[in-house]
Amino acid sequence: MLDSAGLGRIDYEDVMRSLGYFIDQNNLSEICLIELREGFLLRGISRTVKPGGYQSISESYLFTNEDIERIVNESFERRKPPEPQEQKQQRGFFNK
Repeated sequence: MLDSAGLGRIDYEDVMRSLGYFIDQNNLSEICLIELREGFLLRGISRTVKPGGYQSISESYLFTNEDIERIVNESFERRKPPEPQEQKQQRGFFNK
């Protein structure tokens, strides 16, 4: 898939991983994912617990190519290992 500028490519695996993270964060189930020229249309059902029981809400999201590029970049940042912090040099018991 091309990026929003039409110059580079974004792997579908990275797009699906990023969309999966979005689905998990929003507690969506019964997912329908449609690829459009403009990006991806995601439909799913969100369930919340109410005092009287569960409430199901159908939700739809349109991810433009710019949105896809942004969430893929965010997922790369999340998976990046933390930079090692500078460790203080430890001295022996009698060293100052």
